[in-house]
Amino acid sequence: MSIFIGSYDRAAKVFSTARSPEKGKPINTSIRLYREGDSYMLKIRDYGAESDWALAKTGGRYSYGSRGFTYAPLAIFHPSNTLEFVLSEETFWRESNSLTVVLDRITPIGALRFRKGVYKLGYVGDTYKFNKELWEELSAGQRNMPHNAQQMISKQDNAGLWREYYEKRRELWKGVRARGAIYKEGLIFDLDTGTYMGGKIDYRNRIIPEKRKEWLRMLRKFKRGIKMRIRIGTLDSLLKDIKDDTSNHNRGCLAPNWNSMEQLDMLEVAIRNEEFPVKLLDNLVRSTIGYAYRLSFTIEPQHVMREFDKIMRNTSISLRQRLGVFEAT
Repeated sequence: MSIFIGSYDRAAKVFSTARSPEKGKPINTSIRLYREGDSYMLKIRDYGAESDWALAKTGGRYSYGSRGFTYAPLAIFHPSNTLEFVLSEETFWRESNSLTVVLDRITPIGALRFRKGVYKLGYVGDTYKFNKELWEELSAGQRNMPHNAQQMISKQDNAGLWREYYEKRRELWKGVRARGAIYKEGLIFDLDTGTYMGGKIDYRNRIIPEKRKEWLRMLRKFKRGIKMRIRIGTLDSLLKDIKDDTSNHNRGCLAPNWNSMEQLDMLEVAIRNEEFPVKLLDNLVRSTIGYAYRLSFTIEPQHVMREFDKIMRNTSISLRQRLGVFEAT
């Protein structure tokens, strides 16, 4: 069962019932509420955040069976009755299966998958209350009928009643799809009005065709260069060095953050100049091990290439911005 928090005042009231404030107030099985100064922060259980930075930010590592996890900051209820989302885009993507299901059960904000790797958030209010009142409204006429007539309708028209119920529910989510905000760290919703600011810009309608052709040409050449180096075994020595380094026992610490300024700078220069520095190749191998495989497994060329393709998908928008594919905002 989830606890719904629709406002800052409600967050304060819910947190006041916490048995151990330092451990937070459980909101559901994966999310807890903490107090941060005058604000209240939701944190989500995150099995992927095992870096030293994440442990320091979330207050240490918890044990859950044979796996480790941290509580990553998700969103903050501010005294101005606004809800600010502070989860990184990478972590939101990693936890998206859970968030699209539970977010509207615990806050007035709902999340849905807009397209591959892109999620939209929108104000939906108290969906439990909405669904309950909607069903009561649609089924009210049945309860006022004679008993026999009620039985007859339940047999013949119940399917139609359910169809109408789900169609009206879908209307609520169609609004999120049409007018919601593309998720971005720092997205803020006003819980009084439902308006938002800080959403990510959708660049699909801002593409410059000539620049896009240039980008695709550079990307094809860069991918061919990476594939060739994987095929001839250039990465083998890097892989051996990493596997021999016994201090790298934590796989999560191996993988770099490819959306950081340092990694994006390196990727941009490499793609522009068709260069393949050792540091870039080393990070590619570390990412393959860190996110997909244990050190004891054999890393095959297709594993590294699969990881490289994922990296290019996840950094595509940022790299295209840097390379001038989109019109200026």
